[in-house]
Amino acid sequence: MPPPPTTTFFLAVNPVIFDLEGTPEQPVTDITFSGITFTGTAASYMLPHGIPSGGDWALGRFGAILVEGAERVSISDCEFTRIEGNGVFLSGYSRNVSVDRCDFVSWWQARRTARV
Repeated sequence: MPPPPTTTFFLAVNPVIFDLEGTPEQPVTDITFSGITFTGTAASYMLPHGIPSGGDWALGRFGAILVEGAERVSISDCEFTRIEGNGVFLSGYSRNVSVDRCDFVSWWQARRTARV
């Protein structure tokens, strides 16, 4: 049977929701995220990944919140659910960044919880 006509569908197209990118000379500063639910990012596992060292692993520089070239960033009391990659990714020059009291829920946990 088709879904009801009032059904809304969402398609995630971006692996990054907030991209805080500056430089050591001109950093992004004084950003606060508090009490926000981040959800529904696109899968990043097929995007280009870097190989930071020898071995059999790679690292995708993606996250629902990507922080690079930033100072004094606070992420607190937030929920990351159905994120198809990294929740928060700190890369390069990142100083005085805190992630406090946040919940990171995998897609299968969110799915199981939604059924209850």
